Amino acid sequence: MTKRKTIDRRAFVATTTGAATALALPTIRIKRQQKTLKILQWSHFVPSYDVWFDQYAKDWGTAQGAEVTVDHINLAELVTRANAEVAAQQGHDLFQFLSPPGAFEPQTLDMADVVQEAERRHGPILDLCKRSTYNPVTKRWFGFSDNYVPDPGDYLKSVWTEIGMPDGPATWEDLVKARTWCSSRTRRSRPSRSACGSSRRA
Repeated sequence: MTKRKTIDRRAFVATTTGAATALALPTIRIKRQQKTLKILQWSHFVPSYDVWFDQYAKDWGTAQGAEVTVDHINLAELVTRANAEVAAQQGHDLFQFLSPPGAFEPQTLDMADVVQEAERRHGPILDLCKRSTYNPVTKRWFGFSDNYVPDPGDYLKSVWTEIGMPDGPATWEDLVKARTWCSSRTRRSRPSRSACGSSRRA
């Protein structure tokens, strides 16, 4: 049996941790003969980022004596693609998710050593990042969270003024109270869905 020759993904992660990468790193177990690293991530909304990252990864691979390839897909296709690669037991070595990929834990490698190295270099990992990638039951790091993005809710002021909340919802209870009104308005006028929704831009 030919010995597996693969680039050390932990070295790649450790190297890119300080850069503005966009990798969340549960990794499907794959046997590959040549020294390669295959990465899959979403197509960034800033296309120039993908151009920069692809070249960064390629240059890193060249310095390590490995061929690094980066594929990009639509954000909505990430989970479907991950399921397909798990079913086939082949695909990419590093797989980006934009939400905690706990369902894929059985197909991942423990990233504890990567987390420890990142904390050694940069200090303790944020609690949010830990809760997104660490399973306290199995005591495994099923991913590595290199970043997080605030996702504030937006609302259309004119619509919320109609129900007596000109400053928009301030609590979850406000959303519950407005639910019936928004639901009925949605049925009458589809464009209002974004106005009543707490996580869509108006």
